Amino acid sequence: MRRNKIRTKSRAPRRASRIPATASAFKEALIGDLNPLTFIEVSGAAGDAAGDRNAARRFLTLQFNRVKVDGKISHLLVTVFDVTLQVELERALAEAKVKAKAEMEVMLDLLKIDPTTLNLFLKTAELTLLEVNDLLRSAGGALDYRRTVTTIFRKIHTLKGEAATLGLEMFETLAQQFETLLSSLREKGAVSGDDLLALPFPLEEFLQRVAMVRDLTARLAAYHDAFAPAADGDAFAQNLSRLAQRVANDHGKQVHLESDLALLTALPEKMRAELKDITIQLLRNAVAHGIESAAERADQSKPAAGRATVALKPTGDGECELLLRDDGRGLAPQAIREQLLRSGRYTGEQLDQLDERRIVMKIFEPGFSTAKEVGRDAGHGVGMDVVKHRIEQLGARLRISTRSKVFTQFSIHFALEGAA
Repeated sequence: MRRNKIRTKSRAPRRASRIPATASAFKEALIGDLNPLTFIEVSGAAGDAAGDRNAARRFLTLQFNRVKVDGKISHLLVTVFDVTLQVELERALAEAKVKAKAEMEVMLDLLKIDPTTLNLFLKTAELTLLEVNDLLRSAGGALDYRRTVTTIFRKIHTLKGEAATLGLEMFETLAQQFETLLSSLREKGAVSGDDLLALPFPLEEFLQRVAMVRDLTARLAAYHDAFAPAADGDAFAQNLSRLAQRVANDHGKQVHLESDLALLTALPEKMRAELKDITIQLLRNAVAHGIESAAERADQSKPAAGRATVALKPTGDGECELLLRDDGRGLAPQAIREQLLRSGRYTGEQLDQLDERRIVMKIFEPGFSTAKEVGRDAGHGVGMDVVKHRIEQLGARLRISTRSKVFTQFSIHFALEGAA
C-alpha cells in the first residue's frame, strides 16, 4: 500500500449522543466487530520521490460505514486514521514498564547479596568480558578460531556459574544465551573469522547490564548505609545452598547441602577464585546429574532428598583438600562409553582400549555431556571442562571415587603455598 494512494484523516472528537437500539445500529456495530483492518502497518519505502528506502513505518486503522440513499445502501465509506503516534507511545510505555520491572527485580536480587561479594562479582564479570573481547580481536587462523570459541565458552560458563550462585538470574540468562550461540559454533565442522562476527553483540549487552547493575548498587548505597560493603565469611556457603536448591527445583528433585568452607577466607584471592569455580561446577553437576528424583530414590530405599557435602580441610602435610560428595546414582562407565560412541568422538575400537578409570575421565572433555536436553544447568558439556582447567591452574591433583547407585566423590588436593 503506497502513501500517495491513502488519504489519512485525523480522528475527530466524538460528541456524546444516544444511539437507538435498532437493527440498523446493530448491523453497524457488527460491521465494526468483523472489520479485519482495524489496525494495519504500512510502509512507503517503495516508490518514494526522495528515494528513501528506509521510510518510517506508519500504523493505520480503517473504519467502514455504510452510506444509504433513500433507505438503500449506495456505497461504503472508508475512513483512514493515522494512529502512528498512538502506537509508538503505547510501545514506548510498554518498553518502559518492562525495563522498570526488570530494574526492580534486579534491585530486589541485589538486596539479597552480600555487597562485598556482589562488587567482586561485578569486577570479575567486567574483567572476564573484556578478556573475551581481547580474544575476539586477536583471533586468527582456523585452529585458533576454534580454540578461541572453546576458551570463550569456558569463561562464559564460569561466569554463569558465579551468577547462578548469587541468584542473579539476569546474568545467568545472558550467559546461557551466549552459550547457545557459542555451542552452535562449536558444533560446526570448521570455524571461520566470519563466524565470530556475531559474538560482539551479546558481549556488548552483557557489559551494558554489568554497568547497569553497578549503577544500581551505587544508587542503593547512596540511599541506604546498610548496603555499604561488609565482609561475610559464610556468604559463599549460603550462595551454594541457594544454587543447590534452585537447580534441584528446576529438575524436580530435593537436595540437602552440608558445607564447611571456613578455611576459604584464609586462602589467597586467586586460589579462592579457582576453588569457588570448581565448587560451583561440581555442585551443579552433582544436583543436575548425580542426585536422583524422589521417585527414583524411593525405588532404591533412599530418602526423598539427596545429600551433597562440600568441605575444605587441611590434610596436615602442607596441603589442603576440597571435597564434594553426593549420595546419588554414581558415575556409570558404560553410560559414559555409550555417549562417547554416540557423539562420534571415538570409535568402538578406540574405547575398547580404555579401562574404566580412563573412560570416566572423559567427562572432563570439552563438549561432553550425558544430558538428554540442553538447559542452563546441563547439556553444553563445558562445566567439567572448567573444573579440569581450574585444577590445572591450581597445580592440584584429582581423585574420583564412585559406586553405582551409592555415591560420587571428587577429592582435590593442592598445596597451601602462599596461603595467608
